Order: sequence, then structure tokens, then C-alpha cells
Amino acid sequence: MSMLCDYYRKTGYKATGSFSCELYAAKKSDFWLSPSHGEDMFRVDIFWYGYNAEAPEMVYYPQFWNLLMPKFSCRFHWGKYMPVDPSYFRKQYPKWDAFLALREEMDPQQIFVTNYWRERLGIAKK
Repeated sequence: MSMLCDYYRKTGYKATGSFSCELYAAKKSDFWLSPSHGEDMFRVDIFWYGYNAEAPEMVYYPQFWNLLMPKFSCRFHWGKYMPVDPSYFRKQYPKWDAFLALREEMDPQQIFVTNYWRERLGIAKK
């Protein structure tokens, strides 16, 4: 929290815009891809509102990814926008390879693989 507070003080409105940041705790989970897999987590949920003209993946989220990822073992929420870095995700999720194998088994024709997921999961086109 103090890292975010210092960052907001230093960069001001440029970092926050008219958006918000939600901070909360989450209990550990047995689910392989949960951000809380195997341990309790402190979550930082950065909001971007859809009516803004800019692309959040280019102008907003990267500042927080660059701030937090080097210092903390960030695990991203699968329902939120995530950076493109399959090698990073592999390090963060202990069951990553098992998940990808199961994903391949359940969807061998890649029916459910969009370009977004292809980039993030590191799935080559067939």
C-alpha cells in the first residue's frame, strides 16, 4: 500500500486519472489459476472505465504492472486485462503446465482460443 501511495503522490493525476483502485485481502484457494492459489493474497484491483477514449493496455495499466511486478509476485485476475507475458505467468502459477495440457486436451481445435488468450497463454496457432 505504501508503494502505491508513494507512486500516487509522486505522479499525481497522471497516474490516477479519474479512476479508482480497490485494495482487499483474499483467502487462499485450491483452484490452479486463482490469484490466491495456495496462499492468502493481498489484491490490488486497478479500475479503468470503458467510456475513456484511450486504450488502457497502452496508457494506464502498464504503469502499475511496471511498478508492482518487479517487487511482488503478481498474479492477475483472469477476468481483467493482463499483460502479454506467458513466461511470467508460468513462474507465478505452479500448475501452469498442467493447466495448458488440460486446456489442449479439452479444446484441441482451439475453438475457445482468441488472439487475446493466444498471446497471454503462449498458444501457437494450429
